[in-house]
Amino acid sequence: MEPEELKNTWLLLDERLKKQEMLKETILKEMIHSKADKSLNRLVNIEIIGIIILLLVMPAVIYAIDFHPHMPGYKVFMWAMIPICVIGLVWQILKVYKLTRIDLTGSLSNNIRHTNSYNIWIKKEKMVMIVIVPVVGLGVAYMYAQLNVNITLWAFLSCTFLALCIFVYWSYKKLYNKNIASIMKSLDELRELDEE
Repeated sequence: MEPEELKNTWLLLDERLKKQEMLKETILKEMIHSKADKSLNRLVNIEIIGIIILLLVMPAVIYAIDFHPHMPGYKVFMWAMIPICVIGLVWQILKVYKLTRIDLTGSLSNNIRHTNSYNIWIKKEKMVMIVIVPVVGLGVAYMYAQLNVNITLWAFLSCTFLALCIFVYWSYKKLYNKNIASIMKSLDELRELDEE
């Protein structure tokens, strides 16, 4: 083989190798984007479900205010639930807004900043939920005691409260933490690929 032919063959092979490397990197980036996008969509869906639940609870609370007019404690509790629901609704909307700021095709530093900001909000929310869930549970238990309900309703309240506590723990542990960690890992992997 002539030296010139050998050189051309070598250049051709080198060019193919570079194209193959670029193709592998592109495929890897798409896989990472897909994984992060899936986690991001899960979080957005969770927050939208939270908005829908609050929008359904608020009219029910307003409607239930006048159920027991002879019990001032009941009325105070129900009126206190309205601002809690409104604050919760605003909080949910802000979380959705924060999630929509994460654009996986955009700047990595902005995405990391927005994801970290959302993560901080979730940690604050978790601390508030540790206080709110027992307080609301005690408030409902107080209302049940005032209404002198039967044992079946007390059992229902206990089971509902237990299920709510398990759901809150599970949602923060499995839904929020897992998906936020997945997004952060994907963003770190994309940053490593860009640095290479």
